[in-house]
Amino acid sequence: MLRQAWPFLAAERPVIVDWLPWSHTFGGNHNVNMMLSNGGTLYVDGGRPAPALFGQTIANLAAVRPTIYFNVPAGYAQLVPALEGDPAFAERFFSRLRLPRQAQQRGGVRRPGGAAGGDGGACQP
Repeated sequence: MLRQAWPFLAAERPVIVDWLPWSHTFGGNHNVNMMLSNGGTLYVDGGRPAPALFGQTIANLAAVRPTIYFNVPAGYAQLVPALEGDPAFAERFFSRLRLPRQAQQRGGVRRPGGAAGGDGGACQP
């Protein structure tokens, strides 16, 4: 099914750098199985989108050059300034990237007072 939505998976083996735990449904079911079913490579990232750990993620992304990149909004909020501040890193990061994806918080945007809005979807393009 993924090959119909992302036909480049049939032409080239995917490469991801991923910090999600495999016990997480997206990390384990989606990411690990996508690598297995498409002969891809999954690099386990010891960093994550936390200020003290994101430097490790930047180093891993510079070394590996993923073809698909998944992250949460907080991760992209840290990645964008790093890309803007280091053109050499940006060139390496985007050199093979075919698909960036962003996970969405379940329940959509949190409103003041804790009420959830949005469509409740797990991912968005």
